[in-house]
Amino acid sequence: MDKLRIKDLFRNKIDFYLNEFSNRITKLPNWKINQTLPSSLHDSTLNEKQEYLIERFKKENTLLIKLQTDLDLINSNEHFNSLDQLKSINIDPREFEGMGFSESQIEEFNNFIEKVQSAFNQS
Repeated sequence: MDKLRIKDLFRNKIDFYLNEFSNRITKLPNWKINQTLPSSLHDSTLNEKQEYLIERFKKENTLLIKLQTDLDLINSNEHFNSLDQLKSINIDPREFEGMGFSESQIEEFNNFIEKVQSAFNQS
């Protein structure tokens, strides 16, 4: 098992989703961002609002939480020895649909899973 490669794959996937989300919200106008914020943040700077949304995304996005939990498990557990221990690798395809993933996004995530499996099976 190439544990270092698996860690890198998870870090890269987490960074990809965070960057993708960040890019989407930086393109939104201020009035649109205000619609998703508590009224107490309406007078904050645009940067503060975006940071708030990114932090909320980290805390509430199911897939991101699973990826981070799995990465934490891989980093902290010397006894990590099975892909069955990873929640993000074992997501039901219907769950992706429920998260609003398109067919191409599901396929892209399946490619990630294949890379993790390949790194796991390396001697």
